[in-house]
Amino acid sequence: YEHHRHTWDDARTNCQTKGGALAEIEDEEEDRLVTSTFNVGKHNTWIGGTDRDKAGQWLWTSGKPIKIRNLWYEGRPDNWDEAEHCLAISGHKEW
Repeated sequence: YEHHRHTWDDARTNCQTKGGALAEIEDEEEDRLVTSTFNVGKHNTWIGGTDRDKAGQWLWTSGKPIKIRNLWYEGRPDNWDEAEHCLAISGHKEW
């Protein structure tokens, strides 16, 4: 985990070059672990979800579907300006 501003692509590449991957959160317990461990709340944090291949079909970078939806911020995902295709945990600890 790094406290640097990156695009989602840069963050993903940075993780991969270090042998890792952006986090894939499968349930609320994992979400609590990620948000508490990495001090999410002060800034947005990229995680490994995207709908780039098909708008509205959210997948983890591993290709698994994102099943947990109750952590999305109200009204999200909304593809604001038709440009939101990558997943982050917001400073409010919601996706």
